[in-house]
Amino acid sequence: MRSTTRQVADEALYRGGTSVVGPGIGANGIVWRPGGVEEGNVYTTFPDAFTAAALVDFVTTIYIDDSIAPANIPPGLYDGKGMLLLAQYGVNATTVTIKDGATLRDVGISSLQTPNVLFVICECVTTQAFEVSQFAEIILYGGIVLTMQVGALVPALLIGATDNNSLIATASPIIDNSNAPGVPVIQLVAGANFSFEVYTQFFPLFTTGTEVAGPVGSTINFFHDDSTVDFSSPVFFGTVTDHKSSVITNASSGSATAGQVANADGAGGVVWAPVGTAPALGAGGVSAAPIVANVTTSSKFFFSLNTPGGTPGFVYATSIVLGSPGSFKISSTSALDTSIYNYEVLG
Repeated sequence: MRSTTRQVADEALYRGGTSVVGPGIGANGIVWRPGGVEEGNVYTTFPDAFTAAALVDFVTTIYIDDSIAPANIPPGLYDGKGMLLLAQYGVNATTVTIKDGATLRDVGISSLQTPNVLFVICECVTTQAFEVSQFAEIILYGGIVLTMQVGALVPALLIGATDNNSLIATASPIIDNSNAPGVPVIQLVAGANFSFEVYTQFFPLFTTGTEVAGPVGSTINFFHDDSTVDFSSPVFFGTVTDHKSSVITNASSGSATAGQVANADGAGGVVWAPVGTAPALGAGGVSAAPIVANVTTSSKFFFSLNTPGGTPGFVYATSIVLGSPGSFKISSTSALDTSIYNYEVLG
């Protein structure tokens, strides 16, 4: 048994042995298996798994396996520094509970195991479950249900008066406060500025419509494609600016072709940006050839899984070349990823 934090760190850095992996899981990940046996990259407590993951100088995933015992994140502040993801282990539906007093800072949540989802339950009696640093973002990717526990009294995420940060939701995560009516999942205060970026939703992002609240003086920028309706909440009284893009499947405009996105700019004009499906990732989990697109310094890249292959990871744009046309490649955190990904470039 690992008895100290130093022991955990030493073992994470130097221990040998075979990593224990599951379906769709890369050996570079950490497995948190409550009630299990500690071996290889498997840890039985979340603090130990988090300590080990924090030592990896790259984007790292903690895979949650609740098949033996419930997965409860105990009280404490866990700062992922934008380099940590939580995901389910294998292909089974998984539940993780963020206990009251536990806060995840700059931690993303991902689930590639559709249709089985990752349920994230926030107790939130006295303490918010999430924090997002200034100008940072929280990522919800795939089949995730972020929900409040019965008896919750405080929001899962509080956006302060001087905060300017965002939430990116892609590939159908769900945010739900139906277990605690009247308690928003996300609460803005006066002066707060928060952005949503919502793309490729097969289900509504919000369940009750009261998951986001804010007073006069708070601001929401809502970026979305036509898979999501414009933002509306009866408990949000601040300013909402809607930024909508539409996927054109049957182009009728002389300035557009099928498979492009019409993205309204602030001056009322239209900027055309490409969408498409890239070839399967090649050696090292990277696109074999550049993907041609119009790329500017303000471009944002969005990806969704089309066809799994090898060991899927979390993907991002790399080898970016600015220009009209410019280009980019898709790179995965898993060197064994040979999946096919859809892409969308905005801006």
